Formats: sequence, structure tokens, C-alpha cells
Amino acid sequence: ALNKTLADSVTKEELAGYTGALDCPPGELSDLTGIGYMTGLTSLSCSKNNVTKIPSEIKNLVNLETLDFGKAYSVESIPKEIGSLEKLKYMRFYLTSITALPKELCNLQNLKFLILGANQIQSVPEELGNLSKLQYLDIHDNQLTTIPDSICSLTDLRELDLSHNSLTALPSNFGRLVKLKTLNLFNNKIRILPKSMENMLNLDTLNVYDNYELSESYKSFMPKMQSSRTDILSGSDCILTLPPGLDPNNEKITFEFKNDDTAFDVYYDYTKIKPSAPEPGKITLRKGLFTGSGPYVFRITVKKPGESPAYDIYLWHINVQ
Repeated sequence: ALNKTLADSVTKEELAGYTGALDCPPGELSDLTGIGYMTGLTSLSCSKNNVTKIPSEIKNLVNLETLDFGKAYSVESIPKEIGSLEKLKYMRFYLTSITALPKELCNLQNLKFLILGANQIQSVPEELGNLSKLQYLDIHDNQLTTIPDSICSLTDLRELDLSHNSLTALPSNFGRLVKLKTLNLFNNKIRILPKSMENMLNLDTLNVYDNYELSESYKSFMPKMQSSRTDILSGSDCILTLPPGLDPNNEKITFEFKNDDTAFDVYYDYTKIKPSAPEPGKITLRKGLFTGSGPYVFRITVKKPGESPAYDIYLWHINVQ
């Protein structure tokens, strides 16, 4: 260990001899000049600091496996030299001022986790497909209008978050991502999902809410994503069977209900929704909910703090006969 404070002097030899992790406390760092001497670093965290520029000498950190600039609000760009960090497995630039990605980033053949959420990124390099070992990709809350076809080459990908962008379509070969388990497309402008997604048999969680013009054609070729459909008689309560393990009394659950004429109404109490009746594993929607024109949609959102994805969503379509 260096056992130094920011006010202490340090020699180049001391820096070069340091191995392991460097975790810079929040707010204490604004200049990374000299970081290139620390060639033994395996992890560098500059989260919540005042760094504005990452120097090109970062290319010297050839043993680096983890690089974290989460909530480094003032960082404006990623240097192209980042592509020299061949051992890098985890990289996070979250809540920064970055607007573009260097194509050299896509040289990181050992990268498994890439987190680029909540920035101002306007496009993704076509070379993205070169990240052959990538398992987790988060580009949510940026300014993307397209995603390159090469994303379909990331065949080891397990989780993908593209939510809160302005995407209008996905590549036609998107279904090549056969290992994908979680796909978040929330709050985009997508109109249709490619039919190749029928090959994504491992996909357990798909969030397409707030894509207001999205065709529901995907439900015909993605059986695991089909919503439950229920028919009830006019003037009757509706009894729904819940997925195994779902406790409707959980305080992290939100109930929402709508018909064709209204937006979702959120129910935080059980005035018209009775979770415990008529038996465990079922839920009753009281007939007073069924007014106006149908069909109706009922959904349950289960929050999962600290997890990814941050929620599970269950959906039912209800027709009154």
C-alpha cells in the first residue's frame, strides 16, 4: 500500500510498484495526470469525483480489469486509448456528460459488463459487435435513435437495457441474441418487434411499456411473452391466478388497471382489489372496476430494489361478455 494522502509527494517508482485497486473517495479528485505510472492497477474507481478529462496515459494501465466512473458528472469524453486495456472486464460510465463513444472501445475483447446509462450518447459504434464476451449491456437514458446491426453479434449477452431512448426499431436479426434473459425497451418509439425474436427462448423478462405505437404482433410468435387472457361475465368479479411465488400483499407491489378509454389508474389500496380472496395464489378484481368500454388491462408491477431488472411486470387482458 502507498499509505499516502493527497497532500503527500510520491515517486514514480512508488506508483509503478503499487498493485491492486485504487478507490478515490468522492469529491477529492479532479486531475488524473500521472495515472499512467500505476501500471500495476487492477481496479480504478473515480466515482462521484470532479474529473473532467481522462488522460491518454490511461493506456498504460495494462493490468486493469475494472474501471468505474459512475456519477462522474463532469467527464465529457472517453479517450480512444481506452481500447488498449485488453484485460478490462467491467467498465462503467454512468451519469456523466459523455455524448459519444470511441470505436476503439470495441477492441476490449474481454469486456463482460458495459454500463453507459444516463449519459447523452447519441450513437453507438458499428464495431460494438466486436465485444464478443459481453454479457451485460446498459445504455438506458441516452439519446439513441438507432442501434447498429452489429449488436446482433453479441451472442453471449444475458441482459440488455435500452430503455428511455428514442429507438424506432430493432435490427431484423435481433433474435440472434439467443442467450438474452432480460430485455428492457421501456419508453422508446418502437413500432414493431422483429419476428426473429421468436428464437429468443431464454428471454424471461421483456419490458415494452410506453412504446405507444408498438404492434402487438410479437405476442403471436413469442409464446413466453403472451399475456394471460381472461373472460368474465358482465356484472361479475374477476378472479385471476397469480404466478407462483408472487405475494400480492407485498408492499413493493403496485396494482394498475385500465380500459380502452383511460390511462392506467394506480391502486395503492385494496378497495376494489382483494389480494387474499378467494384463496392463496389468486386475486379478485371487484366488478365495480368494470365500467365503460372494454377490453380491460390489469398489471402488477413488483419492485426489486438494488436488482437488475428493477421490477417484474405481470399483465392480464380481461374481456367482459
